[in-house]
Amino acid sequence: MTGVNPNVSVVIPCGAEILYLKKQLIALSQQDFRGSVEIILSDNYGNLDESNLDVVALPANWSLKVVDSSERAGASHARNVGWKHATAPSVLFCDADDEVAPMWVSSLMAALGTSSLVGGRLEYERLNHRVDAAWSGGQSDALRTKFNHLPFNPTCNLGVHRDVLVAIDGFDTELARGQDIDFCWRAQYHGGTMAFASSAVVHYRLRQERLELWSQSYSYGLSDAILMKKHAVWGAKRLIRDSNREFLSVFKSGLQAILIPRYGRKFISRIANLSGRIVGTLRQRTWVI
Repeated sequence: MTGVNPNVSVVIPCGAEILYLKKQLIALSQQDFRGSVEIILSDNYGNLDESNLDVVALPANWSLKVVDSSERAGASHARNVGWKHATAPSVLFCDADDEVAPMWVSSLMAALGTSSLVGGRLEYERLNHRVDAAWSGGQSDALRTKFNHLPFNPTCNLGVHRDVLVAIDGFDTELARGQDIDFCWRAQYHGGTMAFASSAVVHYRLRQERLELWSQSYSYGLSDAILMKKHAVWGAKRLIRDSNREFLSVFKSGLQAILIPRYGRKFISRIANLSGRIVGTLRQRTWVI
């Protein structure tokens, strides 16, 4: 059913791998939110067909549509195409390979009543090995910070007023990673306020293959220098104590990996991220090591 004047739009960027998408849609269908919702699947790979998703029974006042964003690869582009097709005043973002908890929509919407942006909690235990969940933190308990700067939250659990997206032209498609950090910071420069909704939970799925984990962590590190270069003028900075803490973390994760093989994944993540930041520092001539 096509909703009329939905209360909220949920945007999900979809890439080549859509194995878990139906599970995410089922999780969305079990929300306790009673308003009208439109789900927008932004197809960044050109392989989605609405007819293949009919097995997911959405509430009567919900709608689902697929929009094509395959002309340019990248999650930021997919999210931008998605929110520009949104018709509701509030837009929520989540990812295709995670699973939202039943109160996700209602909790983010409640927080958006008093804030321009809102981030929710990430929980790692449900969809991952217990050891991986432990070194990932188990769950997030507050908005995150980076480079001794403003708070942010990942786009896999983020809500925002649509007029904020319009005002700052959405996500920076030139950034390979860290677009969520950049977006949240720019929104706050523009006068936006950010809050944390602890009951808006997303069960986060970590990368399973070691090569995927390395690639993701390395690319995050590589993008850090670009992010720092862009936001240093606004107060972002890397302190010596941050660097010392990072080197210690890598060293400790290496020792853990020797004692407990499963912690090898933690070491891969840490050393890959550090490697990316070293390369980024040299390329951008901006210190983020």
